[in-house]
Amino acid sequence: MNSESFIVKLQGGLGNQLFQYAFGRALELETGVPCLLDLQEYRDSRRKLGLDHFQSKYTAAPPECRANYRTPRLKLKRQLKQILGIRFAIAATHFIENGHRYDPSVFQKQPPCYFEGYWQSEKYFQKFAPAIRDELRFRDAGLFERHPLYERIRAANSVSVHVRCGDYVKKAKIRKKLHVCTPGYYERAITAMRKRNPAENPHFFVFSDDHDWVRKNLPSGADFTLVSSSTEYEDLFLMSSCKNNIIANSTYSWWAAWLNPNAGKAVIAPDQWFTPAAKLDYKDVAPDGWLKIDCGFGKETLL
Repeated sequence: MNSESFIVKLQGGLGNQLFQYAFGRALELETGVPCLLDLQEYRDSRRKLGLDHFQSKYTAAPPECRANYRTPRLKLKRQLKQILGIRFAIAATHFIENGHRYDPSVFQKQPPCYFEGYWQSEKYFQKFAPAIRDELRFRDAGLFERHPLYERIRAANSVSVHVRCGDYVKKAKIRKKLHVCTPGYYERAITAMRKRNPAENPHFFVFSDDHDWVRKNLPSGADFTLVSSSTEYEDLFLMSSCKNNIIANSTYSWWAAWLNPNAGKAVIAPDQWFTPAAKLDYKDVAPDGWLKIDCGFGKETLL
């Protein structure tokens, strides 16, 4: 690899990886500069790289180039700043995202440059949406179509409902920044989806990492089905196969809605993505065409 390249750092779970991949592909398509992916996090931790489950196109950045582009010993410098207040400078070839708002200046950067961030906005890659959707087709789509609920999902006026609990509940550090949407949010979203076209009788397929929470807090009945899948990729595929989507404040269900190919889809998202303690501007996270509904955080009881 020569110095005329970009590198994008991959970090976090599947939803974050998809944002970073889409950002890198848009960067490459817009500028014509080769963009490589830094996959080091998935060699050093229990996190799993998920891109190979899609028709993705990427080249991994060689370790020596990664080292040349990044700020040397960045983790240590960040710790020293946090503990002792010691300031440090970022390398000229290292660009770190500032917040979650769309920043069009990234497309003016010149190689070599290492991009570190989450890039959680469709605005970064909307121009290249058809190409990116094509590259994010599921490699195991044929296998996932054998799921016993797939044909029902395709035949019904299906609505995926995603409930994210997991580390949002179990890890105090994450709870400070990310909240679980309240039962009231889901009730309002379900009501809004019913009103959209009452004659079509929507059927709600509920996906969650905590089925007990769903049983205790969400409506039930003949028009609700709690879905069990073998992998997170199968879940994502089935959610994206629904005609409409109700998402959580989760990049995972964000991508299920975005990959949904239904041209007439309705997507409902929570109006608040992060807690106030996170001090992050999230106005660009949910696309303009999605309906934002009060998530209930800070006003309603979470059971």
